[in-house]
Amino acid sequence: MKRITADRRMTRRLVIPLVAAVLALTALSACAPSHPSKGMSTMESSAGSLTPEQAKAESLRMQDELVALVPAAWIAERRTEQTAHLRSCAADGLYSWSGFTGLTLNGEHDTDELVTAVASAYAKSSLTVTIDKNPKGLRRVSLTAEDGANYLVAPGPKDQTGMSIYAGSPCFRLPDGMSALDKF
Repeated sequence: MKRITADRRMTRRLVIPLVAAVLALTALSACAPSHPSKGMSTMESSAGSLTPEQAKAESLRMQDELVALVPAAWIAERRTEQTAHLRSCAADGLYSWSGFTGLTLNGEHDTDELVTAVASAYAKSSLTVTIDKNPKGLRRVSLTAEDGANYLVAPGPKDQTGMSIYAGSPCFRLPDGMSALDKF
């Protein structure tokens, strides 16, 4: 019996300091700075790398790229907004520049053909491609990126004589002095 009690005391002398050390290491690691991208989404970790102006420029570049997929012979007029409001991204404190390009087509064209062309052009890219239908049953394609960028190419609001490109830039953090209510 005395031997069992002595073994228990020995175990306590070894286990208690070991448990205390594990708890101390756990507490210290919770306070230590983590790797910048550990536990962060791609959107959150890349947001610090772009200024609002760079994010806007990327969105405008992508709108140009999407317009280039429309046969030039189809386009009667192009309107690209150069200023827009900011909108919140999925992660707290991140914003996106919200752009738009409207195309007036020179007559009725098969917008399904264009949706298929856009989807095919980005099928092997890093963008997620989704085809669905608008409330009128016309096909549209959306492209989304891990950095929060998103684009929707859809037939115009009334018929197949127009195309709309809605663009959300990659996400970014607001610099000091800039408000989420700003339009730029």
